[in-house]
Amino acid sequence: MRISRGTSLVVCLFLMGVMLLGPSAGEAFAVAHVRFLQAQPNGPSAQLQVSVAGYTTSAGGPSAFGQLTPYANVPAGTATLALVGAPEHASTTLQVVDGARYTVVALGSRSAPLLRVYHDGAPRAGVARLRVMQLAPELGAPDVRLGGRMVAQGLSFKADTGYIDVTPGTYQLSMTAPQRTAPIVSSQVSLAAGTASTAFVTGTSGAPERLQLAQDDTVVPGGPPETGLGGLARGGGVSALLVVLAALAGGAAGGTAFKLGRRRKA
Repeated sequence: MRISRGTSLVVCLFLMGVMLLGPSAGEAFAVAHVRFLQAQPNGPSAQLQVSVAGYTTSAGGPSAFGQLTPYANVPAGTATLALVGAPEHASTTLQVVDGARYTVVALGSRSAPLLRVYHDGAPRAGVARLRVMQLAPELGAPDVRLGGRMVAQGLSFKADTGYIDVTPGTYQLSMTAPQRTAPIVSSQVSLAAGTASTAFVTGTSGAPERLQLAQDDTVVPGGPPETGLGGLARGGGVSALLVVLAALAGGAAGGTAFKLGRRRKA
């Protein structure tokens, strides 16, 4: 029995769909989000490379001290994170989870850099979520205040406050040395409902302390598109691809049926 080209195409597309619905397909299209902060005091411009199962991407371009890259989309799985472009190499591994967000920070000295991974939190509707991260080694363990509220006492180097829920609005965020009233570093921050944000404190070793606020995630998607893997972000790749395969299969099946109909009439 001869099999027409149209029938062969339908069978191939069907088998591809079955393969995509298998466990390995979910892993292949699982996507997480990684960004990079160069926080080495007086550190060189550097770049973070993420490698997962043979796929390598950059979490943004080369970053100077204090620069935070946008999130880059990377496949889920066991990832190797590498600091490149710096005089000394640093690397670590991370088990990347589908849909999760991570901030990778370069710390340490030029001669002994290290990478530290922070798991970013999810937003909640109706409230603003804020985390403060202490990345300035010479600040010691300052207290953290948001407006008139003490949110952390003795926040040590490389530690963070964890996310706190606050009423949306504008606040004065400050860090002060224990038993002191004058802030070491202070900045006004605006926190919107439905957002999760991190305030990064960097500096010292000759670089002035600075506080920068970055948005981790929002309840309503917004902002510029993320880099890497394009339309596969947030797990939409499998569904979209199956729709395309179904359309192609339907077209091929329709074409085959049309040809068979014509042959019978003839």
